[in-house]
Amino acid sequence: MEDTKQKITNEKDAEVEEVNKASNEKKKNQERYAEFYEDEPYVVKSVGQKKKINKVIRVIAASLFGLIAIVYFGGVIYFNSHFAGTTTLNNYDISWKHKKNAKALLDTKLSEYRLDVVFKDGRTTICVGDGDMAVSLAKSVNEIKKCQNPWAWPVNIFQDFSYNSEYVVTYDQEKMRQFLNDTDYMKAENMLASTNARVRMTNGEVVVMPDVTGTKLDEKLVFACVFDALDNHRELADLDANGCYVPAVITMTSDCIERGVLNATSFLNAKLTYDFNGYEIPISKEDLSTLAYVDTNGLIKLSEQNVDAYARKFAREKSTCYTYRDFKTHDGNMISVYGGWFGWQLDEEKCAADLKDALNQILDGKNNIKLEPAYTHEGYSYGEMNDIGNTYVEVDLTDQHVYVYVDGKLVIDTLCVTGNKRKGMTTPGGLYGITGKGYKVTLIGDDYETPVTYWMPFNGGIGLHDATWRGTFGGDIYTYDGSHGCVNLPYKAAAEIYGVVEVGMPVVCYWE
Repeated sequence: MEDTKQKITNEKDAEVEEVNKASNEKKKNQERYAEFYEDEPYVVKSVGQKKKINKVIRVIAASLFGLIAIVYFGGVIYFNSHFAGTTTLNNYDISWKHKKNAKALLDTKLSEYRLDVVFKDGRTTICVGDGDMAVSLAKSVNEIKKCQNPWAWPVNIFQDFSYNSEYVVTYDQEKMRQFLNDTDYMKAENMLASTNARVRMTNGEVVVMPDVTGTKLDEKLVFACVFDALDNHRELADLDANGCYVPAVITMTSDCIERGVLNATSFLNAKLTYDFNGYEIPISKEDLSTLAYVDTNGLIKLSEQNVDAYARKFAREKSTCYTYRDFKTHDGNMISVYGGWFGWQLDEEKCAADLKDALNQILDGKNNIKLEPAYTHEGYSYGEMNDIGNTYVEVDLTDQHVYVYVDGKLVIDTLCVTGNKRKGMTTPGGLYGITGKGYKVTLIGDDYETPVTYWMPFNGGIGLHDATWRGTFGGDIYTYDGSHGCVNLPYKAAAEIYGVVEVGMPVVCYWE
């Protein structure tokens, strides 16, 4: 019990000591800061003063509220006729603009509307006023403005507004048609028709020529394209891209083009050859491609005019009569010999008819034809060594010598006597051919009648024959005691030559 009382006493002593300590600390602070208070005592504000302060605060608050109200209602009035920012109409900036100013801006922009009509060979521009064209908005500026609540302007000024209104384009269709028809591009005399795709045979090859769209326009499609562009307020009407040009009837994908390629390839791959007794001259693909054409159905048609011209030209060029031929003599010299009637003479008219018939056979499916030329005179060895070949009789009039070659080999070599030079009976040079063979015949002239055993004429009444009445041959005998133009031969040589030659074999006579 006593312990408990003692404990309570100790706790009270501790509290008193704590109060005393606090009191002492307060006194020390008052003394330390006395200079700041000077003589004024520490005073607690009264209730009256607090009321005064509250009144001031209320006045300030009321003034501020009034100012805000003035600004707000002023904004309502302002934004009742002005657009908030940021505001665009059809991408045009009308932020903070009065309705009238915004309308003026839009009217200006609408008046600037242009439609470029693009042709293949140029362009024309339709402006407001052309064809009575006018542009407006489906929604007016006033209607757009109603979308913005002026009472919400404090919020609106911090938002973005983007409005769109369809354009309304009005015009007089008849006047617009007339406007377009007045352009140079719409005039018939300035339009070019489209070119069809076609198959051609050129230089021996099959070539597909693509179709080309010209500048001829389909008026209905032009007007439809332009009107659609105007109705939708577009700025470009590309007539080519919209298919307003009259296209080709036959295009690269047409069936007749594929058929034409197949037929032309088959025609050019056919073999057509002229056969001159074994010497063949093929008609080249390049030449074949000039003799026919591919029609619009993909079929091969002969060009009769070209066929006739080709055949006649061929006949003239391949006829060798009455031309000069190069000839290599026994001693290696190259000379030029006039052929006279020797060689080949083709019948132009018959050649043309035969070529046409052969080409028609190719069109019927035959692909390998040998065509024998039609002759009025047939040669001996066409083409080889200028129609002379390697089997011939060579008469050297200068050296009075005769050489006979068979298959390129010299088989007979003999002296001779030719026409009497003194009497003007000189044997003429030239290229001839054996026209016949006679055994034991009599040669008859104006002043002679001479029997011979071997007679081989080659130039009218001039020929090779034996001359048993002569004892010698060669040298210059021909200058004073020559023949009437024939080539006189020793009997044995004449017999050998008679056994070798045949009708048509070339006889080359020349003076060096």
